[in-house]
Amino acid sequence: MQEYLEDNRKKLEERLEQLQLLEEEISRKESVLSKKEQTIINREKVLEEQGKALEERGKALKEQRKALKEQEKAKKQILLRLSASLWDDIAAWAEEDFRSINGQVEYLLTECVRQHKKL
Repeated sequence: MQEYLEDNRKKLEERLEQLQLLEEEISRKESVLSKKEQTIINREKVLEEQGKALEERGKALKEQRKALKEQEKAKKQILLRLSASLWDDIAAWAEEDFRSINGQVEYLLTECVRQHKKL
């Protein structure tokens, strides 16, 4: 009987050692997981900050575009004297292009300035 008890005690001790080894292994794996989780959390924070920075840049670009559009809409008025024949030619051309005379003059001036800038 004593032998039986001794064998069981040894088996229990072996199992206890195995459990302790398993607990240590679990602890190491939890530590590794914890480090990986912390790394993931840190990366998420960095990504969130980058996303916020991109949103701010996007807002700034939208504001710049809006300001540029407003500047383009703000047109200067000029007094322009043209000969009657030039007026008639521009009026005919405007009608062909389905524009107003004012729109045609603006188009012509814009195209001339673009061509000048290319030179």
